[in-house]
Amino acid sequence: PIGFTNTQVNNDINTFVDTETWGASLTSDFELENGFVITNIVAYRSWENDGNPRDLDNTAAQQTLLNRATQLSEAKSAELRLASPAGGLFDFVSGLFYYDHEVEQTNFNQGYRSADVANRGTINPDGTITIPASFFKDGVSNSSVASKNVSAFAQFNFRPIENVTLIAGGRLIHEEQDWFFNRTGITLANRTALGPIEESFEDEAAIWKLGAQYQFGPDVMAYATFGTGYKGQGINAALNLTAAEAARQPLNPEESELLEAGIKTQLFDRRVTLNLTGFLQSLDEYQAQALDPILGGSTLTNAGSAELNGVELEFAARPLEGLTLSGGVTYLDASFTDFVAATCYGGQTVAEGCVGGFQDVTGGAFPNAPEWRGTLSVNYETPISTNGRQLFINYDLRSQTDVQFEVTQDPKTIQPGYSISDLAVGAKNDEHGWTAEVFVKNLFDKQYVSAIETWPQVHGGPGGYLHLLPRDFNRYFGVRLSVKR
Repeated sequence: PIGFTNTQVNNDINTFVDTETWGASLTSDFELENGFVITNIVAYRSWENDGNPRDLDNTAAQQTLLNRATQLSEAKSAELRLASPAGGLFDFVSGLFYYDHEVEQTNFNQGYRSADVANRGTINPDGTITIPASFFKDGVSNSSVASKNVSAFAQFNFRPIENVTLIAGGRLIHEEQDWFFNRTGITLANRTALGPIEESFEDEAAIWKLGAQYQFGPDVMAYATFGTGYKGQGINAALNLTAAEAARQPLNPEESELLEAGIKTQLFDRRVTLNLTGFLQSLDEYQAQALDPILGGSTLTNAGSAELNGVELEFAARPLEGLTLSGGVTYLDASFTDFVAATCYGGQTVAEGCVGGFQDVTGGAFPNAPEWRGTLSVNYETPISTNGRQLFINYDLRSQTDVQFEVTQDPKTIQPGYSISDLAVGAKNDEHGWTAEVFVKNLFDKQYVSAIETWPQVHGGPGGYLHLLPRDFNRYFGVRLSVKR
Protein backbone atom coordinates (compact mmCIF):
# COMPACT_ATOMS: atom_id res chain seq x y z
CA PRO A 1 0.00 0.00 0.00
CA ILE A 2 1.14 3.54 -0.79
CA GLY A 3 2.15 5.38 2.37
CA PHE A 4 4.93 7.35 3.91
CA THR A 5 5.74 4.69 6.52
CA ASN A 6 5.58 1.67 4.21
CA THR A 7 9.01 0.14 3.61
CA GLN A 8 7.89 -2.84 1.51
CA VAL A 9 9.22 -3.10 -2.05
CA ASN A 10 8.58 -5.32 -5.06
CA ASN A 11 11.95 -6.74 -6.07
CA ASP A 12 12.35 -9.85 -8.19
CA ILE A 13 16.05 -9.56 -8.99
CA ASN A 14 18.99 -10.32 -6.73
CA THR A 15 19.91 -6.84 -5.46
CA PHE A 16 23.34 -6.25 -3.95
CA VAL A 17 26.15 -3.72 -3.73
CA ASP A 18 29.77 -4.62 -3.03
CA THR A 19 32.17 -1.74 -2.37
CA GLU A 20 35.88 -1.73 -1.58
CA THR A 21 37.76 1.48 -0.80
CA TRP A 22 41.20 2.30 0.53
CA GLY A 23 43.68 5.13 0.55
CA ALA A 24 47.03 6.32 1.80
CA SER A 25 48.71 9.66 2.27
CA LEU A 26 52.14 10.88 3.35
CA THR A 27 52.89 14.33 4.74
CA SER A 28 56.46 15.58 5.10
CA ASP A 29 57.44 18.84 6.83
CA PHE A 30 60.91 20.36 6.56
CA GLU A 31 61.69 23.39 8.72
CA LEU A 32 64.46 25.65 7.45
CA GLU A 33 66.84 27.63 9.64
CA ASN A 34 64.98 30.90 8.96
CA GLY A 35 61.69 29.40 10.22
CA PHE A 36 60.16 28.73 6.80
CA VAL A 37 58.48 25.34 6.43
CA ILE A 38 58.32 23.24 3.25
CA THR A 39 55.44 20.76 3.22
CA ASN A 40 54.98 17.93 0.76
CA ILE A 41 51.74 15.90 0.67
CA VAL A 42 51.11 12.92 -1.62
CA ALA A 43 47.95 10.82 -1.55
CA TYR A 44 46.20 7.98 -3.35
CA ARG A 45 42.56 6.83 -3.14
CA SER A 46 40.89 3.80 -4.73
CA TRP A 47 37.16 2.99 -4.88
CA GLU A 48 35.68 -0.11 -6.52
CA ASN A 49 31.97 -0.79 -6.73
CA ASP A 50 30.02 -3.70 -8.16
CA GLY A 51 26.28 -3.92 -7.80
CA ASN A 52 22.87 -4.93 -9.08
CA PRO A 53 21.16 -2.37 -6.86
CA ARG A 54 17.67 -1.74 -8.22
CA ASP A 55 14.73 -3.46 -9.82
CA LEU A 56 13.94 -0.71 -12.30
CA ASP A 57 10.21 -1.44 -12.70
CA ASN A 58 9.58 -1.81 -8.93
CA THR A 59 6.66 -4.18 -9.52
CA ALA A 60 6.04 -7.89 -9.00
CA ALA A 61 6.33 -8.37 -12.77
CA GLN A 62 9.66 -9.80 -13.89
CA GLN A 63 10.49 -7.00 -16.29
CA THR A 64 14.01 -6.16 -15.14
CA LEU A 65 16.28 -9.18 -15.48
CA LEU A 66 19.60 -7.41 -14.94
CA ASN A 67 20.58 -3.90 -13.86
CA ARG A 68 24.25 -4.13 -13.00
CA ALA A 69 27.08 -1.61 -12.87
CA THR A 70 30.77 -1.87 -12.09
CA GLN A 71 32.81 1.22 -11.29
CA LEU A 72 36.46 1.94 -10.58
CA SER A 73 37.71 5.29 -9.31
CA GLU A 74 41.37 6.17 -8.76
CA ALA A 75 42.62 9.51 -7.52
CA LYS A 76 46.19 10.72 -7.08
CA SER A 77 47.25 14.07 -5.70
CA ALA A 78 50.41 15.92 -4.78
CA GLU A 79 50.91 19.27 -3.06
CA LEU A 80 54.12 21.22 -2.45
CA ARG A 81 53.74 24.13 -0.06
CA LEU A 82 55.98 26.86 1.39
CA ALA A 83 54.90 28.69 4.56
CA SER A 84 56.63 31.61 6.21
CA PRO A 85 56.81 31.98 10.01
CA ALA A 86 53.36 32.97 11.29
CA GLY A 87 52.71 36.34 12.91
CA GLY A 88 54.53 39.64 12.70
CA LEU A 89 53.91 42.23 10.03
CA PHE A 90 53.58 39.77 7.16
CA ASP A 91 53.24 36.03 6.56
CA PHE A 92 52.19 33.86 3.65
CA VAL A 93 51.66 30.36 2.32
CA SER A 94 52.10 29.41 -1.35
CA GLY A 95 52.33 26.25 -3.36
CA LEU A 96 51.55 23.98 -6.28
CA PHE A 97 48.83 21.34 -6.47
CA TYR A 98 48.31 18.40 -8.84
CA TYR A 99 45.22 16.17 -9.01
CA ASP A 100 44.64 13.17 -11.32
CA HIS A 101 41.29 11.37 -11.14
CA GLU A 102 39.92 8.67 -13.44
CA VAL A 103 36.52 6.95 -13.29
CA GLU A 104 35.78 3.86 -15.39
CA GLN A 105 32.28 2.41 -15.54
CA THR A 106 30.50 -0.50 -17.22
CA ASN A 107 26.69 -0.70 -17.14
CA PHE A 108 24.43 -3.59 -18.13
CA ASN A 109 20.66 -3.88 -18.18
CA GLN A 110 18.34 -6.51 -19.60
CA GLY A 111 14.58 -6.89 -19.61
CA TYR A 112 11.40 -5.34 -20.95
CA ARG A 113 10.21 -1.74 -20.86
CA SER A 114 7.11 -0.90 -18.83
CA ALA A 115 5.51 0.56 -21.97
CA ASP A 116 5.96 -2.76 -23.79
CA VAL A 117 4.26 -4.66 -20.98
CA ALA A 118 1.36 -2.21 -20.85
CA ASN A 119 0.79 -2.08 -24.59
CA ARG A 120 1.71 -5.51 -25.92
CA GLY A 121 2.64 -7.87 -23.10
CA THR A 122 0.72 -10.15 -20.77
CA ILE A 123 1.59 -10.55 -17.09
CA ASN A 124 0.96 -14.16 -16.07
CA PRO A 125 -0.31 -15.23 -12.62
CA ASP A 126 3.17 -16.39 -11.57
CA GLY A 127 4.65 -12.95 -12.36
CA THR A 128 6.32 -13.91 -15.63
CA ILE A 129 5.63 -11.92 -18.77
CA THR A 130 4.65 -13.05 -22.23
CA ILE A 131 6.14 -10.52 -24.62
CA PRO A 132 7.32 -10.84 -28.20
CA ALA A 133 11.00 -11.69 -28.31
CA SER A 134 11.66 -8.54 -30.35
CA PHE A 135 10.72 -6.46 -27.28
CA PHE A 136 13.61 -7.86 -25.21
CA LYS A 137 16.23 -5.16 -24.50
CA ASP A 138 19.91 -5.80 -23.79
CA GLY A 139 22.14 -2.74 -23.35
CA VAL A 140 25.78 -2.39 -22.34
CA SER A 141 27.81 0.80 -22.00
CA ASN A 142 31.48 1.41 -21.25
CA SER A 143 32.72 4.85 -20.27
CA SER A 144 35.61 6.64 -18.65
CA VAL A 145 36.26 10.20 -17.56
CA ALA A 146 39.83 11.24 -16.73
CA SER A 147 40.44 14.64 -15.13
CA LYS A 148 43.74 16.37 -14.47
CA ASN A 149 43.95 19.57 -12.48
CA VAL A 150 47.09 21.65 -12.00
CA SER A 151 47.01 24.81 -9.91
CA ALA A 152 49.24 27.38 -8.22
CA PHE A 153 48.01 29.15 -5.09
CA ALA A 154 49.04 31.68 -2.48
CA GLN A 155 47.58 33.54 0.48
CA PHE A 156 49.07 36.58 2.21
CA ASN A 157 48.33 38.04 5.64
CA PHE A 158 49.35 41.66 6.27
CA ARG A 159 49.07 43.44 9.65
CA PRO A 160 49.53 47.19 9.05
CA ILE A 161 48.36 48.19 12.54
CA GLU A 162 47.76 46.43 15.82
CA ASN A 163 44.79 44.00 15.89
CA VAL A 164 44.12 44.31 12.13
CA THR A 165 44.90 41.57 9.59
CA LEU A 166 44.33 41.99 5.85
CA ILE A 167 44.01 38.83 3.76
CA ALA A 168 44.55 38.29 0.03
CA GLY A 169 44.72 34.98 -1.79
CA GLY A 170 44.23 33.37 -5.15
CA ARG A 171 44.51 30.22 -7.24
CA LEU A 172 45.26 29.71 -10.94
CA ILE A 173 43.71 26.51 -12.33
CA HIS A 174 44.30 24.51 -15.49
CA GLU A 175 42.06 21.48 -16.03
CA GLU A 176 42.06 18.78 -18.71
CA GLN A 177 39.39 16.10 -19.19
CA ASP A 178 39.39 13.07 -21.48
CA TRP A 179 36.05 11.36 -22.08
CA PHE A 180 35.18 8.01 -23.68
CA PHE A 181 31.73 6.46 -24.19
CA ASN A 182 30.44 3.46 -26.13
CA ARG A 183 27.06 1.70 -25.93
CA THR A 184 25.91 -1.44 -27.72
CA GLY A 185 22.45 -3.00 -27.84
CA ILE A 186 19.23 -1.33 -26.68
CA THR A 187 18.65 -0.25 -23.08
CA LEU A 188 15.41 -0.51 -21.09
CA ALA A 189 14.88 3.19 -21.82
CA ASN A 190 15.00 2.27 -25.54
CA ARG A 191 18.41 3.87 -26.15
CA THR A 192 20.11 2.33 -29.17
CA ALA A 193 23.81 1.90 -29.91
CA LEU A 194 25.89 5.08 -29.49
CA GLY A 195 29.58 5.63 -29.98
CA PRO A 196 32.37 5.09 -29.65
CA ILE A 197 32.87 8.75 -28.63
CA GLU A 198 36.28 9.98 -27.57
CA GLU A 199 36.85 13.68 -26.81
CA SER A 200 39.13 15.95 -24.79
CA PHE A 201 38.37 19.28 -23.12
CA GLU A 202 40.49 21.98 -21.48
CA ASP A 203 39.60 24.90 -19.25
CA GLU A 204 41.35 27.54 -17.19
CA ALA A 205 40.14 29.65 -14.28
CA ALA A 206 41.35 32.10 -11.65
CA ILE A 207 39.68 32.36 -8.26
CA TRP A 208 40.53 34.75 -5.46
CA LYS A 209 39.70 35.88 -1.94
CA LEU A 210 40.00 39.17 -0.02
CA GLY A 211 39.31 39.69 3.65
CA ALA A 212 40.01 41.49 6.89
CA GLN A 213 40.05 40.53 10.57
CA TYR A 214 39.89 42.69 13.67
CA GLN A 215 40.92 41.34 17.09
CA PHE A 216 38.91 43.16 19.79
CA GLY A 217 40.77 41.19 22.44
CA PRO A 218 42.22 37.74 23.05
CA ASP A 219 38.73 36.17 22.97
CA VAL A 220 36.77 38.23 20.42
CA MET A 221 37.48 38.45 16.67
CA ALA A 222 35.39 39.88 13.82
CA TYR A 223 36.02 39.21 10.13
CA ALA A 224 34.70 39.75 6.62
CA THR A 225 35.75 38.00 3.40
CA PHE A 226 34.76 37.98 -0.26
CA GLY A 227 35.80 35.21 -2.62
CA THR A 228 35.03 33.38 -5.84
CA GLY A 229 34.78 29.66 -6.57
CA TYR A 230 34.95 27.32 -9.54
CA LYS A 231 33.66 23.82 -10.35
CA GLY A 232 35.00 22.33 -13.58
CA GLN A 233 33.18 21.42 -16.78
CA GLY A 234 30.56 18.67 -16.35
CA ILE A 235 30.43 15.40 -18.30
CA ASN A 236 27.51 12.95 -18.32
CA ALA A 237 28.52 9.38 -19.16
CA ALA A 238 25.42 7.50 -17.94
CA LEU A 239 24.11 4.32 -19.57
CA ASN A 240 21.07 6.07 -21.07
CA LEU A 241 23.01 8.97 -22.60
CA THR A 242 21.44 10.28 -25.82
CA ALA A 243 23.23 11.57 -28.91
CA ALA A 244 21.75 15.03 -28.25
CA GLU A 245 23.17 15.07 -24.71
CA ALA A 246 26.55 13.89 -25.93
CA ALA A 247 26.67 16.64 -28.57
CA ARG A 248 26.24 19.46 -26.05
CA GLN A 249 28.97 18.28 -23.69
CA PRO A 250 30.78 19.45 -21.71
CA LEU A 251 28.49 21.45 -19.44
CA ASN A 252 29.65 24.95 -18.59
CA PRO A 253 31.73 25.33 -15.42
CA GLU A 254 29.86 26.29 -12.26
CA GLU A 255 31.06 29.56 -10.72
CA SER A 256 30.29 31.13 -7.37
CA GLU A 257 30.77 34.29 -5.31
CA LEU A 258 30.62 34.36 -1.53
CA LEU A 259 30.48 37.31 0.86
CA GLU A 260 30.83 36.25 4.49
CA ALA A 261 31.06 38.24 7.72
CA GLY A 262 30.95 37.19 11.33
CA ILE A 263 32.22 37.33 14.86
CA LYS A 264 33.89 34.59 16.90
CA THR A 265 33.94 34.80 20.70
CA GLN A 266 34.97 32.88 23.80
CA LEU A 267 33.28 34.25 26.92
CA PHE A 268 33.18 33.74 30.69
CA ASP A 269 36.72 32.49 31.06
CA ARG A 270 36.28 30.51 27.83
CA ARG A 271 33.44 28.43 29.24
CA VAL A 272 31.18 29.68 26.44
CA THR A 273 31.98 29.77 22.71
CA LEU A 274 29.62 31.80 20.55
CA ASN A 275 30.08 32.33 16.80
CA LEU A 276 27.75 34.25 14.48
CA THR A 277 28.14 34.24 10.69
CA GLY A 278 26.17 35.84 7.86
CA PHE A 279 26.70 34.93 4.21
CA LEU A 280 25.53 35.88 0.72
CA GLN A 281 26.36 33.33 -1.98
CA SER A 282 25.53 33.29 -5.68
CA LEU A 283 25.88 30.36 -8.10
CA ASP A 284 26.03 30.70 -11.86
CA GLU A 285 25.60 27.80 -14.32
CA TYR A 286 24.68 25.50 -11.43
CA GLN A 287 25.24 21.85 -12.42
CA ALA A 288 22.39 19.56 -11.37
CA GLN A 289 20.46 16.42 -12.22
CA ALA A 290 17.02 17.29 -13.58
CA LEU A 291 14.12 15.30 -14.97
CA ASP A 292 13.73 15.47 -18.74
CA PRO A 293 10.16 14.49 -19.71
CA ILE A 294 11.18 13.90 -23.32
CA LEU A 295 13.96 11.48 -22.36
CA GLY A 296 11.84 9.93 -19.62
CA GLY A 297 14.59 10.22 -17.01
CA SER A 298 17.15 12.46 -15.37
CA THR A 299 19.93 14.26 -17.16
CA LEU A 300 22.84 16.46 -16.13
CA THR A 301 22.25 20.12 -16.96
CA ASN A 302 23.29 23.70 -16.20
CA ALA A 303 20.40 24.74 -13.97
CA GLY A 304 20.65 28.52 -14.27
CA SER A 305 21.60 30.83 -11.40
CA ALA A 306 20.81 30.70 -7.70
CA GLU A 307 21.36 32.60 -4.47
CA LEU A 308 21.94 31.06 -1.04
CA ASN A 309 21.85 33.66 1.73
CA GLY A 310 21.69 33.02 5.43
CA VAL A 311 22.79 33.37 9.03
CA GLU A 312 24.40 30.71 11.19
CA LEU A 313 24.79 30.67 14.98
CA GLU A 314 27.10 28.15 16.67
CA PHE A 315 27.56 27.70 20.42
CA ALA A 316 29.27 25.53 23.02
CA ALA A 317 29.01 25.90 26.78
CA ARG A 318 30.11 24.20 30.01
CA PRO A 319 27.60 25.58 32.56
CA LEU A 320 28.28 22.87 35.18
CA GLU A 321 31.10 20.48 35.97
CA GLY A 322 30.80 17.54 33.59
CA LEU A 323 27.99 19.08 31.52
CA THR A 324 28.63 20.26 27.95
CA LEU A 325 26.07 21.84 25.63
CA SER A 326 26.74 22.51 21.95
CA GLY A 327 24.85 23.07 18.75
CA GLY A 328 23.75 25.63 16.22
CA VAL A 329 20.95 27.15 14.21
CA THR A 330 21.02 28.06 10.51
CA TYR A 331 18.56 30.21 8.59
CA LEU A 332 18.85 29.81 4.82
CA ASP A 333 17.08 31.66 2.03
CA ALA A 334 17.98 29.62 -1.06
CA SER A 335 16.26 29.97 -4.43
CA PHE A 336 16.81 30.07 -8.18
CA THR A 337 17.25 33.60 -9.51
CA ASP A 338 17.32 32.78 -13.23
CA PHE A 339 16.12 29.42 -14.52
CA VAL A 340 13.52 29.98 -17.23
CA ALA A 341 13.88 26.66 -19.10
CA ALA A 342 13.62 24.00 -16.43
CA THR A 343 11.95 20.75 -17.41
CA CYS A 344 8.41 20.10 -16.13
CA TYR A 345 7.63 17.53 -13.47
CA GLY A 346 5.47 14.51 -14.25
CA GLY A 347 1.80 15.41 -14.73
CA GLN A 348 2.40 19.19 -14.61
CA THR A 349 -0.26 21.07 -16.58
CA VAL A 350 -0.18 24.27 -18.64
CA ALA A 351 -2.13 25.97 -15.83
CA GLU A 352 0.68 24.95 -13.48
CA GLY A 353 3.29 26.56 -15.77
CA CYS A 354 4.34 23.73 -18.09
CA VAL A 355 4.60 24.85 -21.72
CA GLY A 356 6.12 22.51 -24.30
CA GLY A 357 7.76 20.38 -21.63
CA PHE A 358 9.49 23.31 -19.91
CA GLN A 359 8.72 25.77 -17.10
CA ASP A 360 10.15 28.85 -15.40
CA VAL A 361 11.31 28.00 -11.86
CA THR A 362 12.87 31.41 -11.15
CA GLY A 363 12.14 32.07 -7.48
CA GLY A 364 11.67 28.35 -6.80
CA ALA A 365 13.32 26.53 -3.89
CA PHE A 366 16.93 25.43 -4.25
CA PRO A 367 17.16 21.61 -3.89
CA ASN A 368 17.94 20.07 -0.50
CA ALA A 369 18.12 23.43 1.30
CA PRO A 370 15.70 23.70 4.25
CA GLU A 371 14.93 27.20 5.48
CA TRP A 372 15.72 26.35 9.10
CA ARG A 373 18.07 23.71 10.46
CA GLY A 374 19.28 23.22 14.01
CA THR A 375 21.33 20.84 16.15
CA LEU A 376 21.70 20.34 19.91
CA SER A 377 24.05 18.05 21.80
CA VAL A 378 23.87 17.52 25.56
CA ASN A 379 26.65 15.48 27.17
CA TYR A 380 27.09 14.75 30.88
CA GLU A 381 30.02 12.87 32.40
CA THR A 382 30.68 11.98 36.05
CA PRO A 383 33.39 9.85 37.74
CA ILE A 384 32.27 6.48 39.08
CA SER A 385 35.62 5.27 40.44
CA THR A 386 39.06 6.53 41.40
CA ASN A 387 40.84 4.79 38.53
CA GLY A 388 39.45 7.05 35.79
CA ARG A 389 36.15 5.36 34.96
CA GLN A 390 33.33 7.69 34.03
CA LEU A 391 29.63 7.35 33.41
CA PHE A 392 28.25 9.40 30.51
CA ILE A 393 24.89 10.27 28.98
CA ASN A 394 24.69 11.84 25.53
CA TYR A 395 21.60 13.25 23.80
CA ASP A 396 21.67 14.57 20.23
CA LEU A 397 18.87 16.39 18.43
CA ARG A 398 18.75 17.53 14.82
CA SER A 399 15.78 19.34 13.38
CA GLN A 400 14.84 21.00 10.09
CA THR A 401 11.91 22.49 8.23
CA ASP A 402 10.54 21.06 4.97
CA VAL A 403 12.86 20.56 2.01
CA GLN A 404 12.36 20.32 -1.76
CA PHE A 405 14.54 17.62 -3.36
CA GLU A 406 13.91 18.31 -7.07
CA VAL A 407 14.90 21.19 -9.33
CA THR A 408 11.51 20.82 -11.05
CA GLN A 409 9.65 21.98 -7.88
CA ASP A 410 7.45 18.87 -7.95
CA PRO A 411 5.07 19.16 -4.95
CA LYS A 412 5.39 15.40 -4.43
CA THR A 413 9.17 15.57 -3.84
CA ILE A 414 8.93 17.66 -0.66
CA GLN A 415 10.02 16.18 2.66
CA PRO A 416 8.05 17.76 5.55
CA GLY A 417 9.96 19.13 8.52
CA TYR A 418 11.14 16.67 11.15
CA SER A 419 13.22 16.25 14.33
CA ILE A 420 15.40 13.23 15.12
CA SER A 421 16.71 12.38 18.60
CA ASP A 422 19.54 9.99 19.52
CA LEU A 423 20.44 8.81 23.03
CA ALA A 424 23.47 6.97 24.38
CA VAL A 425 24.36 5.83 27.93
CA GLY A 426 27.63 4.18 28.85
CA ALA A 427 30.93 4.11 30.66
CA LYS A 428 34.47 4.90 29.56
CA ASN A 429 38.05 5.17 30.73
CA ASP A 430 40.07 7.69 28.75
CA GLU A 431 43.31 6.62 30.42
CA HIS A 432 42.94 3.02 29.28
CA GLY A 433 41.19 3.94 26.02
CA TRP A 434 37.94 1.97 26.18
CA THR A 435 34.28 2.94 25.84
CA ALA A 436 31.13 0.81 26.26
CA GLU A 437 27.67 2.17 25.53
CA VAL A 438 24.05 1.34 24.82
CA PHE A 439 22.52 3.61 22.15
CA VAL A 440 19.15 4.32 20.56
CA LYS A 441 18.92 5.99 17.16
CA ASN A 442 15.74 7.87 16.21
CA LEU A 443 14.50 7.64 19.77
CA PHE A 444 10.92 8.73 19.00
CA ASP A 445 10.63 6.67 15.78
CA LYS A 446 10.05 9.63 13.44
CA GLN A 447 9.93 8.54 9.78
CA TYR A 448 11.71 10.67 7.19
CA VAL A 449 13.53 10.19 3.87
CA SER A 450 16.98 11.27 2.70
CA ALA A 451 15.77 11.89 -0.88
CA ILE A 452 12.75 11.56 -3.15
CA GLU A 453 13.41 10.80 -6.82
CA THR A 454 10.97 11.03 -9.69
CA TRP A 455 10.96 7.73 -11.56
CA PRO A 456 8.73 7.91 -14.68
CA GLN A 457 9.70 4.37 -15.75
CA VAL A 458 7.77 2.99 -12.77
CA HIS A 459 4.36 1.61 -13.82
CA GLY A 460 4.87 2.84 -17.37
CA GLY A 461 4.68 6.61 -17.08
CA PRO A 462 4.64 9.76 -14.91
CA GLY A 463 3.62 9.39 -11.31
CA GLY A 464 6.36 7.07 -10.07
CA TYR A 465 8.46 8.16 -7.09
CA LEU A 466 11.26 6.55 -5.13
CA HIS A 467 11.74 7.33 -1.44
CA LEU A 468 15.33 6.69 -0.36
CA LEU A 469 15.42 5.65 3.28
CA PRO A 470 18.28 6.45 5.71
CA ARG A 471 19.54 3.90 8.20
CA ASP A 472 17.52 5.49 11.02
CA PHE A 473 14.24 5.71 9.09
CA ASN A 474 12.96 3.51 11.92
CA ARG A 475 14.14 3.50 15.53
CA TYR A 476 16.93 1.02 16.23
CA PHE A 477 19.25 0.34 19.14
CA GLY A 478 22.47 -1.48 19.88
CA VAL A 479 25.59 -1.89 21.98
CA ARG A 480 28.96 -0.47 21.01
CA LEU A 481 32.40 -1.28 22.45
CA SER A 482 35.54 0.51 21.30
CA VAL A 483 39.16 0.21 22.38
CA LYS A 484 42.05 2.51 21.47
CA ARG A 485 45.70 1.75 22.08
